[in-house]
Amino acid sequence: MNVDWSPHAEVCTKLVIILNQGGCMSFKNICSIAIIAIAAIAFSSNAWAVAANCDVGVIPGTNNPEDSTEILGDSNLEIDMLHLTISHEAYGDTSITDITITGSGTGNEAADIESVKLYEDTDGSGLFEAANDTLLATNTFSEDNGTVVLTLDTAIPVTHSSEATYFIVYTIKSSAARGSTFIASWEDNGDMTFGSCTSGPSTTVIAPTPITGGTLTVTYGTAVAVEGTSAPETGDANPGDTNVPVMQFQLTADDSEGLILASVTITDPGAADNADMIAAVKIWNDANGNGQVDEGEAQIGADAVFTAGTETLTLDAGDYLIAAGTSLNVLVTYDFTGGTTTSRDTLDNLLIFAKNAARLIIAGPLSIAGCGGSAATTTTDTTPSFTPSIEEINLVGATSNRDMTMTGENITGASISLVE
Repeated sequence: MNVDWSPHAEVCTKLVIILNQGGCMSFKNICSIAIIAIAAIAFSSNAWAVAANCDVGVIPGTNNPEDSTEILGDSNLEIDMLHLTISHEAYGDTSITDITITGSGTGNEAADIESVKLYEDTDGSGLFEAANDTLLATNTFSEDNGTVVLTLDTAIPVTHSSEATYFIVYTIKSSAARGSTFIASWEDNGDMTFGSCTSGPSTTVIAPTPITGGTLTVTYGTAVAVEGTSAPETGDANPGDTNVPVMQFQLTADDSEGLILASVTITDPGAADNADMIAAVKIWNDANGNGQVDEGEAQIGADAVFTAGTETLTLDAGDYLIAAGTSLNVLVTYDFTGGTTTSRDTLDNLLIFAKNAARLIIAGPLSIAGCGGSAATTTTDTTPSFTPSIEEINLVGATSNRDMTMTGENITGASISLVE
């Protein structure tokens, strides 16, 4: 042990002189006492404190986060980014007053992170549990790839032979871009500030800096809607025909998460004037993708009908699940009234027949023998036709619950003419 005796040179010199004058050399016991006294003075001085600094160790926590991908939903995501275990084996006590964290990654910390929080692992589990751990400090990033100082209202005590783990937790906004990455790190020993050391002049940090958490990537599912590969073509249908294919489209969920199909909204201008000619509109899981309703293929949701004078119809899909990484062929069909259909009673069919007959209008010359009247002509009204198109597909992420409603997909079905 190296001891600086210089501050006590004057006292030592005087003691030696006094002892010599008193015949110290001839009284060995008295000399021994003097030497002990001199040593006591030295060891009670600040010179001894050089070996009693507060040495604080900082290492990654046992469960320090590794690289991960998290689904970012329609609400903010709170997730632990970095674990620091702080210990103190030397004599004396100290305290931590603030910790500085550095952010990096492709995400914008200032725009995408709502808050950075410091928690103590209160229950000692080594795992972040907001309900069980103690929140110590909160702050925000002011710039991208910048630093944030977590200043404690009450300093963290670091006592002799103590050890505790602390969690750095980000709250990431739901608006963060898909694929953004975030990294939290404690870069340097100077990024931790201490209070006074009770056994010495300073606190020394012993740490393998930098200490970094894993790379967090935030993602969420996406949906793609395209016209089906076996989409119906323009054609005719007869009154009473059922399950007539009028449109096919395909929905695909990427590998990130599944999709829930809540509803499909279609528009058909032909239905506004002829709603009573359509007994039911249905959507199907066209499992083999052939554009037809085959035995064993499941209807999605329930039948729906147009309201007279309205060309828009929303079909409830009953929260139909499209698994991640798969596609769903959706087939839209019409049931037409009339003929042998059982969806209208006899009186309804008679009314429809009368309505169709009334579509004969006077539009040109017609010879009326013996009436002496002016000439007129007759023509037949245009045959009723129907051409549905997609107005909206209401989807949500199966895991994230993120709204993925799709509009303006420009998917139009076949033009179907209703002939007698």
